[in-house]
Amino acid sequence: MWIVYLSGNLVQPGEQMGPMKTKVGVGFNVQPNGESAIWTITENATKTTVIVWGETQLQSTFGGSNGVTALVPKELYSKPGQFQVYLLDTKDRQEIKQLDFYS
Repeated sequence: MWIVYLSGNLVQPGEQMGPMKTKVGVGFNVQPNGESAIWTITENATKTTVIVWGETQLQSTFGGSNGVTALVPKELYSKPGQFQVYLLDTKDRQEIKQLDFYS
């Protein structure tokens, strides 16, 4: 099972990401195509904001300035470990928020 912990000074009050936990290899927020999905609530997201899991830029969808969602391939959560997940503005390469996932 992995659990999300907020870390670093990039996290702003009111920012959230979910789901917050799952068992290793178990899908979450499963979409019609079978992939899992993760969501964020943030501030000042733009059309160039994406979610990055470790070193993998996820297929992200801009949901307005307050949120971004992304599909998460199963291979990214099929093994136990620690995973850094963050929002990235691909236009200026600015990391917006970082979360640590532990299994």
